Amino acid sequence: MMPPHTSDADDVLEGLLDLQHDLAKYLRMPVAMLPADASASDLRAALHQALLETRRRGTDTRTAWQLWQSFLDNAPPALVSHPRFAALSQSVSAAWQLREALDESRPMPPRQTLLDTLGAVATHLQHLIAEWTP
Repeated sequence: MMPPHTSDADDVLEGLLDLQHDLAKYLRMPVAMLPADASASDLRAALHQALLETRRRGTDTRTAWQLWQSFLDNAPPALVSHPRFAALSQSVSAAWQLREALDESRPMPPRQTLLDTLGAVATHLQHLIAEWTP
């Protein structure tokens, strides 16, 4: 379902590309940089950075949820109603739910589970970008 090519479609694509850079890229990176045998403590620190310090610009630090909400505040109805948007939204929610593992009394999911959950945001975003690219 390719949207028509209009200046509005260009704005949507630009927003999706910004989200890919600001959210998807920085969401997975801290965990991905750890070795496969990283300790729970190291995974927790990386997950904290991924979710709660997702994007830093100078003294401004934004959480993953703040980046997502900012995107949603400007998302046009044509994008929100797109069939693939629900999968993106669900993947962001699943990634945000991982913050429960930041509580040291909770078990830390395996590194690969973290990577898969965080990486799903990029995967779903890439599908949307492909459909909005002229």
